[in-house]
Amino acid sequence: MRRILVLSTLVILAFFFLQKMEAPSERLYFEAMDLSSLGSWEEAEARFQRVVEQYPHSRLAPRALLRLGDIYGFQEKDFSRALETYDRLVESYPQSDIVPVALLRKAEILRERMVDPVGSMEVLTRILQHYPGFPETERVLILMARNLEEVQQFTREKAYLKRLLLEFPGSPYAEEASYRYAMACLGEGSIDEALLSFKNFFATYPGSRFAARAEIGYAEALKEKHGRSDAIEYLADAMDRYDDEEKGLLKERIESLKSRVPLSKIRIPRRRRHR
Repeated sequence: MRRILVLSTLVILAFFFLQKMEAPSERLYFEAMDLSSLGSWEEAEARFQRVVEQYPHSRLAPRALLRLGDIYGFQEKDFSRALETYDRLVESYPQSDIVPVALLRKAEILRERMVDPVGSMEVLTRILQHYPGFPETERVLILMARNLEEVQQFTREKAYLKRLLLEFPGSPYAEEASYRYAMACLGEGSIDEALLSFKNFFATYPGSRFAARAEIGYAEALKEKHGRSDAIEYLADAMDRYDDEEKGLLKERIESLKSRVPLSKIRIPRRRRHR
């Protein structure tokens, strides 16, 4: 009985200790959030640092580390420090529900800021393997596909895109995934599948932001299937459907086809992607 009373007392004391610790850590954290919203990054950084250093066992410590990583990576452009901070979060708080968020941020920086698609894929694979219920899985899948396109692993790219389209049909990335799937078929050399996939894309997403590039991809598949003249004729007919900028893109491809320049040598400007 005495042992039970002692244990109960210790539990109560621990509870009040944690409550006492949470109050100042919460105040610092939300002050830092307010400063971030005002663009006062240095002051916000200092407060997030205090949360991590003075209250490492508080529930907000891992979130403060995430915010610090974001400040380093997206405001100060100190990408190495950002990656170190995300790694610290993952190692220090492995049970935190924001670990996959930190990993996703790391993968984004590796891909988009440090031009390391292979490193980015390693991190994304970890998310897919260990966090199956992650709410941002569809973003993980589209990033995997973009990375695989960079390293020209088109068959693997198709597999991730197919998963995205099947599991998340209403995703904001579905349009891009449909376009990329057709292009991956083309890159893989599956010409008949590419032609069909491009037709499905045009039917599903009329007026898509990827449409002009898809026209070029479809023409390339036509060239492989029926010859150069069919591809040129198709693009000439397609030009009437687009504005001057996109029309110029199609015209450039027509001229390159006439000059027998391969598609890989044509620089196609990228549109802004969804985050």
